[in-house]
Amino acid sequence: MEQAGIASPVRGFYPSLHLNLGEAYRKLGDLGHARDHLERGRAAIDALGDDGYGKMIRAGLEGLADRLPAAL
Repeated sequence: MEQAGIASPVRGFYPSLHLNLGEAYRKLGDLGHARDHLERGRAAIDALGDDGYGKMIRAGLEGLADRLPAAL
């Protein structure tokens, strides 16, 4: 991984991946898949550091949660 210029573990990118997939599904109107990816992102949040990137992704996940209606 470090040879490719990526120093952090890959699992640290999962919350961002799920955030982006969740937002894409939300925009498409597929709220079930959007919620699924929100929960997957939240489940992987422990892989994030307590730095600017981690704070940005945490805030993004909470923003996605706010944009999703309470129930299907």
